[in-house]
Amino acid sequence: MNELRCFIRDQLHRGFSVRELAFAIRIGPAVLNQKLRFSIGRSPWRFVQEERIRRAAELLKHSRSSIAELAVQLGYTDQSHFTNSFRRATGLTPKAFRMGTSP
Repeated sequence: MNELRCFIRDQLHRGFSVRELAFAIRIGPAVLNQKLRFSIGRSPWRFVQEERIRRAAELLKHSRSSIAELAVQLGYTDQSHFTNSFRRATGLTPKAFRMGTSP
């Protein structure tokens, strides 16, 4: 799982397929799907999205980059896509999350 998370983190700024994700850890896409569903009950795509949101939360807490800049860093098509995905996952907009976690 650690190797998988490292690949995702290193590649978030660009899009990548499940096939690339599986290749990065030297297994086939079907095996990756099976292993993730068995171990954590999620598809590879859902796992990637959760990792993306986890990274977004870290960046929102510790970075002064604008939300639009973070959207690009995290591989979203635009700020709106990022905001909608983040709100769906956390119940908060990125701005509200950042304001709630400010020191």
